[in-house]
Amino acid sequence: MLYNIFPNNDIELNKCIEEASKEYSGFFNIPNDEFSVCVFSMKKEIFDEFKSIKEDYVVAFACPRSNIIFICNHDDIKNIYNDIEYKKLIKHEIVHVYAYMYVNFNKYVPNWLHEGLARYLSGQMISGEVCKDLETLFNDNILPNVIYSGGGIFVKHLIETYGNKKFLEFFNELRNLKSSNEVSIIFMKHYNKDIKEVLNEILGENNK
Repeated sequence: MLYNIFPNNDIELNKCIEEASKEYSGFFNIPNDEFSVCVFSMKKEIFDEFKSIKEDYVVAFACPRSNIIFICNHDDIKNIYNDIEYKKLIKHEIVHVYAYMYVNFNKYVPNWLHEGLARYLSGQMISGEVCKDLETLFNDNILPNVIYSGGGIFVKHLIETYGNKKFLEFFNELRNLKSSNEVSIIFMKHYNKDIKEVLNEILGENNK
């Protein structure tokens, strides 16, 4: 077994992690990574606050450099996340483990790209999903909803329009970033288009 679960008493959770790890190892074409999964309980006062904001990072988050994923006990959030949504939440965090390793944990890879890739590969994208303020995706003051939803829309467009191979070649070269400003340069190298030009393609599709 390439992962440890604390506590390790959930057969369905084990199955979900094993299948997701195999899937993303195949997508990135890298060996199965060894990581730990910590299942925690959510205290009532935190849960009450969570109900008003419903942000995924409150109930699940990854520490890729330490190869640890933290996931809230499903029983604590069943009225918000059904079985299918909960599995997607787990898969989202496992994507982070592999994606960060794929770019050698480079700190200059933008958050919207990491979160967008995790949302897309985990199946969290909604059919026909649109994102308010998508045009701000590359702004310094990007909003959280744009990082997740807008990032997902952008990654989905890249992969489904230009293919997995081109995306992975682009994404892998980001491991060499020396600053966040170089993202657009590497993007142009692989897609032969300005990154904002591709964003305008998406905005144009949304306005049809």
